[in-house]
Parts: sequence; structure tokens; C-alpha cells
Amino acid sequence: MNVNQIESKITAARDAYYNGQSIMTDAEYDALEGLLRQIDPNHHLLKQVGAGVSGSGWKKAAHGCAMGSLSKTQTVAETRDWLASTRADAYCVMEKMDGSSLALRYENGRFVQAITRGDGETGEDITRNAARMRFPKEIKSPYTGWIRGEVMLTKQDFATHFTGYKSLRNAANGTMKSHDGIGCEHLTVFVYEFDASSGNKSDSLRLARMLGFDVPQYSVCQTADQVAAYYDDYCKKREGLPYEIDGLVIEVNDRDARDQYGVVDNRPKGAVAFKFPHMVLETTIRNVTWQVGQSGRVTPVAIFDSVHLVGADVTQASLHNVGYIKRLGGLRKGDRIMVSRRNDVIPAVESVLASYDGDYFAHPDECPECNTRLDFEGEYLVCRGEECPAQVAGGIRRWVDKIGVLHVGEGLIETLVDSCVVSDIADLYNLTAPQMANAISPDGRMIGMVVARKAIENLSQRMTLDLHIFIGALGIPLFGRSMVKVLVDAGFNTLDRLRGMTLADMARIDGIGPTKGKAFIDGIKAREGLINRLLDAGIKVKAPNTTGAMVGKSMCMTGFRDAAMQAAFEGAGGTIKSSVGKGLTYLVAKDAGSGSAKLQKAQSLGVVVLTPDEMRALIN
Repeated sequence: MNVNQIESKITAARDAYYNGQSIMTDAEYDALEGLLRQIDPNHHLLKQVGAGVSGSGWKKAAHGCAMGSLSKTQTVAETRDWLASTRADAYCVMEKMDGSSLALRYENGRFVQAITRGDGETGEDITRNAARMRFPKEIKSPYTGWIRGEVMLTKQDFATHFTGYKSLRNAANGTMKSHDGIGCEHLTVFVYEFDASSGNKSDSLRLARMLGFDVPQYSVCQTADQVAAYYDDYCKKREGLPYEIDGLVIEVNDRDARDQYGVVDNRPKGAVAFKFPHMVLETTIRNVTWQVGQSGRVTPVAIFDSVHLVGADVTQASLHNVGYIKRLGGLRKGDRIMVSRRNDVIPAVESVLASYDGDYFAHPDECPECNTRLDFEGEYLVCRGEECPAQVAGGIRRWVDKIGVLHVGEGLIETLVDSCVVSDIADLYNLTAPQMANAISPDGRMIGMVVARKAIENLSQRMTLDLHIFIGALGIPLFGRSMVKVLVDAGFNTLDRLRGMTLADMARIDGIGPTKGKAFIDGIKAREGLINRLLDAGIKVKAPNTTGAMVGKSMCMTGFRDAAMQAAFEGAGGTIKSSVGKGLTYLVAKDAGSGSAKLQKAQSLGVVVLTPDEMRALIN
């Protein structure tokens, strides 16, 4: 798969998820993210966790506890490296349940609310469905707070009650968010995290079990050899378990020590998911094709004789870039190769077993889509053709995704581009419903009026965009929405100011070096015409609040996450920081006595430390 296909699959998975459906397992979703990270480590989709929640029909709710994902390791060697990097005294190693994340809130020991993971900050309030699931609704404890768990379907319940589904995970996910709640009584919530609890993770799991919760099986390990032995044991017995798991979670057992490692991209550094190994089979390569992505990168794809891997017939796999092919030793027609499905999902060429005489597959000199001369960018081949159809469609897909428009999918966009109905983003906003409806795909299918009206309606609902979202969606190299927000927060908070930035302006902003500065200035200049056409089409750009109480001030949170507080702070003109530094105004700490690294650094720098309630009062 090329970058476009991976992006489309991730976006489609999120779209299905927040519409109360499921089209892939968590393992499939994580594997797609892993492949995207391998191809483009800074891709904007990697900064997001889980799936969005707009348009699902369920009420949205902000999370009161961390609901991020985990980094992954695939081999014993990678896991040993991670263990060596943490150097903890003990690790809690537990089953990684292959289900759907859910946050449960208790007040004085009584269950009161359930929120799906969503995007990690905001989920869907499915309390009425959760009330029918299997977990204690009252516990013999005055506990008030959040408990994180995984909604699971046992193999027995699946066989008895869900014969119309293909997988346990899909059945559980689809049922937990069904609006009639039918079947939720067969779902079980396995609990593995009490919010803001200290002490050891193993003690927390033991307490959860004593309170009547189902809990993943776990063990405490002191050494890498013990972790490896526990993993080997589970590789042998996973098929005999009454539920599905896709690996083990390894976590620093001392919770306070774990928290001090911090978080990167919503993934805690003090925990990791050690995934199960993938199957590898031998086959014969027949061809290498080249596919153009929306960024202009031209990705090689191996075509080989069909092999059956983990329930699927596989005939092709991405080769990522020219460097990957070189590391394989080159490829020729007829070579015997080893192929896998990484994470049981993503096809990959692992190695060359035997090479045959003949010419090696060579990379193209010209773009297969527009015949523009290709350039090298590191190990990647890049097409810089401004009118390359693949890049036009990719740019429109990126825009639609980043501004949050639903029901304008990959097939629709490609049909509009192939039919020459649109040639850039702005053209989308000048189409009438009949013009869009009459566009015909290469296979002869017409878009139709129902799809066209829905697409135009959803485009019309996102005509006013925040400044950093508008610029961040234009595809300027190195400048997604988060990097544009850095410029906006530095005082370049109007469209005119951003368009007029110089290299000298860039040099005065922390974290913006000459390369990034030039990329932004050149990118804005190249998109001047597109920006003007978007404004002429009716797009309105909303500047940030410059008069609110928090203008010029910044906030960082530690020990908790509160999306509502973050939105309120930004709405008052403030800036959210992910780390503590000299310029930070406030550190909001859930536990002022936790001794976390962020708290210690804030105190050493003289940063004002507030409780969550104090910050809410300050904002109000």
C-alpha cells in the first residue's frame, strides 16, 4: 500500500468508528499506523489517537482520565531494548485484550458514566449501553473517579449470540455503540487501570479483582529473561484462552515511577505493547509497480504469487522506498522471497531467499501518473509535478480530512479529479450538486445526486476555519496544524501576518530553524493563488482570541487530561504546552505531591502550580 491508501484506510476506520460501526480490529488499525510511521514518521494522522466521534448520534463527552494508546514492540530484541531504557526494578506484564477501550466513572462506589476512547480526549457517552454490560455497577469501596477497561466478547458468547459477525472484536465494538443496546448484556468489561491511583500496578489489578471486576491475567517480572519467558508461554497458549488477546502489555510496576517517564504523542513512555509474532511464508516475486502518493512520493509495491497468511490471500506488499529494496539486496523477477503479514495485518517482504538471473527491477525516472522527471529526497523518489493527478487528489483528501468534513471520501474525490471536474481544493466549493452528481468514475459509475448533496452539505458546514487549521490543511511541507499553531502563538495570528513572514521572523521563534522557515515561506508563496481562491469561494478564516483573559499565557497539565479545560483555556486566548519550560505560565497538577518530573521542573523554574479546580476558576 502507498501513503494515500494507508491514509484512506485510517480515515475510513475512524469514520466508521464514530458512526457506531467497525471495519477493522484494533490490531489492524495499529498496524496501519505502524506502516504510516515507517513511511512518514511526522504524518499528521499519527498525532491523533483512536477515532473521532462526530456524527455518531451519541452525545460527546470529555475524558477525565488518560485514554491514549501504547507504543509497540514486535521482537524480543526490541522489547529488551525498551526494558533496558527504563531500567525499572519490576514490571507488571499483563494480557493485551483485543477489544474496545472504555472509561467507567464511579461516584462513592456507584457506576454513573461510561465514555468510549474516541480520539483520546473526547469520546461518546454510552452509559445506557454500558449499564447492561458485565461488570460491577456497585463496589464495596467509596471510590470516586475513573476506571479504564476493555469491552470484550468471549469466544463462547460470540459463538452463541453473534453468528452474523466475522470477528469477536467487530461484534463487540458494533454492539457496544448500537443505539438499541441489544446484545450488550453479552459484553464483558475487563478492568486494568484506576485513574490517579499510586502504588504498584499489580496491587491495583489485585484490588480490582477483589472488588469483583474481570481483570486480565498478569505477572510481576524483575528481569528481561522473565518477561521473555512469560511471552513465550503466552505465544503457545493464546489460542486456548476464552477470549482474544494480541500481545502483552509491559508496564513499569511502580506507578509514580512510570508517570515520571512522561508521554509522547498520547503514548506513555513507561509502558509498551509487546505484540505476538507474525507468520512468514515463501513465494515468488513477479513484478514491482510504482504508486504516487498525495505528497508526491513514489512508492514501490511488490507483486508476487498468492500466499495464504492469517486468514487472507496476499498478492502484494509495499516496499516503502528505494532504500528498502537495496537493503533486501535488490529484487528480480522469479526471486524467492519471504512474505509476512505484520501484526497479522500488513503484508511485508521480509527477505530474499534465492535470486535468479536477469535484470534487477529498476526505479522509474519519470512519474507514472504525469511523466514529470522524478527527484530523490533521501531514500524516496518524489514527483514535483504541480498538476500530477495523484497529488491533486491527495491534496484534496488531506484538506477534507484535516478540516473535518465527512462523506467526501477517496472514491468521490478521485472520480471528480479523473473527470476533470475539479483541479484543486477550491474547485470543490464552486460545484453545484448536479455537476458533482454527473461526474463519472473510470469504471463508468456516476456519483449520483444523493451522494453529491450530502457531500456539498457537509462542505458547507465547515466554511469557517480556525487560522491554524486553515493553513495546516494546505499541505505545506513540515507545517501541519500543530506547527502552524506555534507561529500563531508567536504573534503571527492573522492570515496577512502569516503570509508576510520572513526568514528573520522565523529565526525569532523557538523550534523553527532555517529549513522549516524556508519551507513555510516557500509553501505559502506557492499556495497564494489557492488561498485567494478558497477565500473567494466563501471560506472564512477565524483569527485566535486576542482579548481573552489567558492571552499571552500558557498551560501544561500533569497527572490527568481534561479536554474541556484545554478548550476553555484556548478559547480564552491561551496556549497549551506539552512540556514544562521557561516560558510556561501555569502547570496544572492533579496531585501536587506526586513528585512528577514535570512538577519538579516547574517548581525549579518558578512556574505557578495550580490544581484543576483552581485553573477552572481562573479561566472562568
